[in-house]
Amino acid sequence: WVVTDNGKFPVETNAELESGEYRVFRFFEEVMVPLFAETNAIILMDGSSADVLSSNLARVMDVQRSKWGGRTPFTTIATIGESWNFQISSETVGSLAYRLLSSNRSWLNSQQLRYEILAKMHTPDKSNWPTEQLVLADVYIFVDGCRRRAETGEVEEMTHPANHLFNILATHYAKTLPTFAMRTLKSSSAVSNRTAIDMLNAGIPTVYLDLKNRPTVSGDRTAQ
Repeated sequence: WVVTDNGKFPVETNAELESGEYRVFRFFEEVMVPLFAETNAIILMDGSSADVLSSNLARVMDVQRSKWGGRTPFTTIATIGESWNFQISSETVGSLAYRLLSSNRSWLNSQQLRYEILAKMHTPDKSNWPTEQLVLADVYIFVDGCRRRAETGEVEEMTHPANHLFNILATHYAKTLPTFAMRTLKSSSAVSNRTAIDMLNAGIPTVYLDLKNRPTVSGDRTAQ
């Protein structure tokens, strides 16, 4: 429960924010990654470094990779829906996005649409555009999410195709494999909340992680 979509943090200080992210890292390191390794799990995840869960999972994987002989005992599938947020990193030589996308024909063909979307969402100045990075994964699924309206010629950004695909993949695996979903709370994110509701409606147990420090409730305070 660290970052909300409007860029504000439901925490009081940067120290509290860093503490929450560190607890996510330790949770993955001590609990989830050993479980993933033991069960040869298939993990569907957001591909953005801005995602608290995905970025910390990738950090743990990087730390423990040598223990596994360079090959993880589970599979990570990263979906990317807001492709425009990776435009700058795809132009940055040496970045993972650059290595994956700089010579991809489909990516290059829709570049002008991303430029126009970013100029509309932010400013025409590239220095104000997002610089999100891709997290390390075994498989990447990019859903462009950009289109130009035929009737008006205006560009439009869409997140629902990627969310719909993510839900289809999750429900597919849930039919044959033990499955659960995990997320941190984004109080202003209609898209993320809708995705979580879809998971619940599909019968997939969903775990919310509350990372905010809270006072211990005991004794007479349980009524609170």
